[in-house]
Amino acid sequence: MIPFEALKLPFDNTLIDVTSFFNEYGMAVKNLSRLDEKLKNDDISAVYSLKHLVKTESFYSTKIEGTHTTIDEVYEAETAPPGTKKSDDISEVLRYNQALIEGIEYITKEKLITNKMIMNLHETLLSGDVRKNSNFKAGVFRYQQNKVGDHTPPSATIVPELMGNLERYINDSDFDTLNLPAIIKIAIIHAQFETIHPFPDGNGRVGRVLIPLYLYKEQEIEIPCFFISQELERNTQKYYNYLQGTRNKNADGFTKWIRFFLTSVVKQCERDILFIDQLENLRKQITKQLTNQINSVNIESVVEAIFLDPIFTCKMLSEKTGIKESTIRKYIQKMIDLEIIFSSQQKRNKRYYFTDLLDLIRS
Repeated sequence: MIPFEALKLPFDNTLIDVTSFFNEYGMAVKNLSRLDEKLKNDDISAVYSLKHLVKTESFYSTKIEGTHTTIDEVYEAETAPPGTKKSDDISEVLRYNQALIEGIEYITKEKLITNKMIMNLHETLLSGDVRKNSNFKAGVFRYQQNKVGDHTPPSATIVPELMGNLERYINDSDFDTLNLPAIIKIAIIHAQFETIHPFPDGNGRVGRVLIPLYLYKEQEIEIPCFFISQELERNTQKYYNYLQGTRNKNADGFTKWIRFFLTSVVKQCERDILFIDQLENLRKQITKQLTNQINSVNIESVVEAIFLDPIFTCKMLSEKTGIKESTIRKYIQKMIDLEIIFSSQQKRNKRYYFTDLLDLIRS
């Protein structure tokens, strides 16, 4: 295996020609702004949507890497009693969820994306998950050669130097001689990170976590709630092939990759905007249904709780709302009668499914 000799950043205008994808760039910026405004202007939807979009991102990004679970199983895992052993695949999704949250908290505080932060995210993502790698340690750059499909990443000895170069490109705006917009730069950053492949495993997941974190750091989005893995998972082969095309070190490879990335941003934003609108309409519908049937000041708390956790137990709903379980059971029965929720068949730790919301999340 001959290690790939990666170009260092910043690239020059012989490789990155913005005019080649100007229309896609304009559409991506417009749609990203629309999504961000919607989340800023609708606090209720923002609270609900942030949790579900983070979870959806976690599900699809790990699915790209080969996990075999369903979005329902991920939500069901949150209803399990403390100490219940989760499957490796579900644990992997939940760790991705945690890494996203940690990254958002770090960027909010530090306003930087450092290699130390990237290593910490990797440790969160891959803790306890050695997979195929016998000499694997989470949170540490690789010290052996690896191979990914048709790509043989750069020699391990040069990884620290390349990652140092990438770290500077991410954080030092003066270092970018082309002065590229953030949404184009993150396409380049993602491609460069995946080319370096700094870890023995988990590079795809870490690289996709960096996309929303960078856009948030650069204030391209004010609400850190744009995630692209759902769209990338729908086009996995395009995604991998266009990334591989950047390793030809020519303008055609980078143009095709950046155009694909920007088009993916456009489509993902459209999907997320539709999800938020549908979620808000569903919330109004369910609130009206329950208010007409139950005369209680508790209804708002119950609606909020089932929109945050569409799979729940009686105990969970009681704890979330602060309403005693005997009263919650009455509300649950009324929601079952109205076919708002449906129950599982087990007698103990019975789960309840808010299926209309789950349908929106799955779509």
